[in-house]
Amino acid sequence: MRDAKLSGSSTEDFTPEFQAILESIQNNTATEINLAWNKLRDDGAKALAVALTKNDTLTKLDLRENNIGDDGAQALAEALTKNDTLTKLDLSSNNFGSVAAQDLAKALSENYTVLELLMPSSINEDLETQIGDYLARNKKIDEIATQISNYYTQDSATSTFPSIDDELIKKPQICLKILEKSLSKIIDFKKANDQEVNEEQIKKEFIEHLELFRDGNEHLARALSENASSEKLDFFGTKIGDRGAQLISEMLIIKKNKTLKILNFCNNDIGVAGATALAEALTKNKNLTKLDLSYNKIGDDGAKVLAEALKVNGALEELDLSKNNIGPAGTQALAEALMVNKTLTKLYLHTNNIGPDGTQVLANALKVNVTLTKLDLPYNKIGDAGASDLANALKVNGALKELNLSSNGIGDDGASALATIFTTNKNLKNLYLSENNIENNGVIAVANGLRNNQTLIYLNLSNNNYNEQAARYIRKALGNLYLFTDHTTTPTSSPRANRGVNPSSFKTQEDRGR
Repeated sequence: MRDAKLSGSSTEDFTPEFQAILESIQNNTATEINLAWNKLRDDGAKALAVALTKNDTLTKLDLRENNIGDDGAQALAEALTKNDTLTKLDLSSNNFGSVAAQDLAKALSENYTVLELLMPSSINEDLETQIGDYLARNKKIDEIATQISNYYTQDSATSTFPSIDDELIKKPQICLKILEKSLSKIIDFKKANDQEVNEEQIKKEFIEHLELFRDGNEHLARALSENASSEKLDFFGTKIGDRGAQLISEMLIIKKNKTLKILNFCNNDIGVAGATALAEALTKNKNLTKLDLSYNKIGDDGAKVLAEALKVNGALEELDLSKNNIGPAGTQALAEALMVNKTLTKLYLHTNNIGPDGTQVLANALKVNVTLTKLDLPYNKIGDAGASDLANALKVNGALKELNLSSNGIGDDGASALATIFTTNKNLKNLYLSENNIENNGVIAVANGLRNNQTLIYLNLSNNNYNEQAARYIRKALGNLYLFTDHTTTPTSSPRANRGVNPSSFKTQEDRGR
């Protein structure tokens, strides 16, 4: 084929031959394709990029001499972040520049499958080195995965598990890729040799042979031991995604781990599939006490499956679902779980889309919940209506000790509603109302409500809209409270601190370094 595209910009303008090639990629019937010396240009490259995101069979793609520019190369770079089968891509003798080349290098940082990427000779030396480093990493991953696969597919009675001592596999995300590639190679070998393939059984046996990053930082190739003592796995920011969450969840279930208590999955591109796997693990593993899923993308559906798990889990004490695009529907499910759960003490929902409707169902749950001591709700647009609902709940709730409502658009009406709780609530110790729309009347209402309250220790009213006179009023009325306002730079001295509470230990979600 000499001319993949005749004219125009729609797929109808592609030659029938090129359209057939695109279909073969999308339908997973092609394993190697040579399109060198054609005239694909950017539109042809973009069409191939779309097809690659839907493909799981193609291993080699030759696109030499195709007049591909920046737009086409950038589209292919995006495809590489989603494709996990392509091992060789030839883009030599094309016309894209350094910006597109940088995008390809960045894509390789997230792609662990490509082993060979040929680029135009015009790219600079630094980029060439960077791409070379990523390719070397991928080749090492493939080499290790092959060693492990060979151990399982050959006569293990005459072989030993490969001894792997490499700095590369001390990184959790690399270990996960090795696990995934090893499993894939084992299954492919059995299929190629007409052996019975039970993927779940293979996976079970495989995981039972490996120590999965004890403390998140151990070598992959350690034999599992029944007395493994790891209490924490930290995968912060390692981008393990749904697949990584699924593998670790399977480990928790299959191994019936009795020591792991803390699992940190913050900022890992985990969606509904990963949340579903973790939810299943929570229904069967009764030892995990802290789970951090913040800064992922589980959404309402992910929140729902986790909520179902919370109804039967009797161990988890702390759950962080901050910044997960959870709306009222997901919050409704979590609220229903709080009505029956008896172990969860801390729930972080910072930066979601809960709104007043979601807050209302949470408030209803607080009226019956007797275990939750900390609720973190900043950046949820709950407004005055949400603050009022929470105030009504706190008049009867006897457990909550810390409530963070910062950055929620709460005005004087919401502050005045919260002020009414202080005469009856004897448990709340820390209240965050910073960065709202509270003006003089709201501050004065809070001050008056707290006059006879001896429980609250910390109150943050900073970055609101009241004046210095209102600030002086609340300081005069509450000289025995740790108070942060717009008009004070240090907390007021407090005899309440003599009860053993250090205000510097009170940290908001922002203070946690997110």
